[in-house]
Amino acid sequence: MKKNITANINGIIFHIDEDAYEKLDIYLQKIKEHYKNNESFDEIVNGIENRIAELLKDKLSETKNVITIQDVSEVINIMGQPVSENDVDNIITENKIKNKKKLYRDPDDKILGGVCSGLGHYFGIQPIWIRLIFIIACFIFGSSLLIYESTLKSHFFKIKKLKKIIQKN
Repeated sequence: MKKNITANINGIIFHIDEDAYEKLDIYLQKIKEHYKNNESFDEIVNGIENRIAELLKDKLSETKNVITIQDVSEVINIMGQPVSENDVDNIITENKIKNKKKLYRDPDDKILGGVCSGLGHYFGIQPIWIRLIFIIACFIFGSSLLIYESTLKSHFFKIKKLKKIIQKN
């Protein structure tokens, strides 16, 4: 048997298990601590409490009259944890690092292995322009053909290695 607490959240009465009440109270204290210096503190906290009350109300039914710790955990997951500006900066920095451009071959838009298409995606231009640059450089310098050919050879060697690995298994 669990001890239940009657709580008023934004004008709605809830019967909450004691452990769920403690978890919800800690969450609301974190929210209040996070927004304490904000000039719209009362409005923000009231809005958050209103949303929590709506979510908790959805958890109740004719057969279920008590909010459990699982219900509170689900509501907290939906609402999310308060984050400071430093945390936001760290998240943005991590996303920038994760979203760094990578050079790759594009197998969907390929003529000979997708090298020029991959370069086009990397630089944000149409692959036809990269292909033209390779052709012009081939006639002018003669080296672009060697670069293109070596890239294709490495591609075909990778395919052969994969086929051998697949055949062994």
